[in-house]
Amino acid sequence: MLTVVAENEVPLASGIHRTRQSTSTVSIRVIDVNESPNFDPNPKQVKLEEGLPQWSMLATFTAHDPDRYMQQTISYSKLFDPANWLEIDPNNGRISTIAVLDRESPYVKNNLYNATFMAHDNGIPPASGTGTLQIYLLDINDNAPRVFPQEAEVCERPEPNAINITAVDGDLNPNAGPYAFELPNRPSDIRRNWTLTRISGDHAQLSLKISYLESGIYELPISITDSGNLPMSNTTYLRIKVCQCDHHGDCVDMERIMAAGLGTGAIIAILICIIILLGKTH
Repeated sequence: MLTVVAENEVPLASGIHRTRQSTSTVSIRVIDVNESPNFDPNPKQVKLEEGLPQWSMLATFTAHDPDRYMQQTISYSKLFDPANWLEIDPNNGRISTIAVLDRESPYVKNNLYNATFMAHDNGIPPASGTGTLQIYLLDINDNAPRVFPQEAEVCERPEPNAINITAVDGDLNPNAGPYAFELPNRPSDIRRNWTLTRISGDHAQLSLKISYLESGIYELPISITDSGNLPMSNTTYLRIKVCQCDHHGDCVDMERIMAAGLGTGAIIAILICIIILLGKTH
């Protein structure tokens, strides 16, 4: 109830008869309008290990309707799920996985994956609200290490001939390094020609073991094992170009000239010009 009182702004002059003040009651009717459903909490945070299988239950994410005197039904839908990992039950807000959650996905930033959901009511007119689910993904050992770089050059003579390699792993510690590096026993010429020395937890050095190796391209298998619980091993191939080198240890063969940007046609043209110049001098 609201009471309104009316009075003169300027007091009446003295000696004038004053009438009684009067009051009147004004009734105000407030009409309820439909308001948007609210998710609480928003954002909602859950923490779990990556690799959770498909059709696993994650959480229930529901909204409440601030319209207490309106009998309305709330339904749910997915608004933003960049990796398309999740689904929500339209009736009860239960969120489940429709794909395996992967912490190494490009859609995960700083171990967090964000998905947005919408709650709709059936009011007139209908209203909707949004809520964000933040999934913090804990790392598991699900990535095997690999060698980097994948290509390298080495001189056909022992000096200088060392190649530094690094183990690359998508997982975090303690599911990453330190790593174990190893050359395979077969074929036997691999260990006869090469030696692999670990120089730190992440790095190793590959070098020729013999005094001379013929120039060419060699595919060398290198086995790397991580330190995770249930360690993962992987054999990747290092493509090595063995070549003739100058005193600085740089390749000087024809393949290096071509790699620098001169194609076969350009090299032939240069050789023809040299032959013509030599012919003119005679």
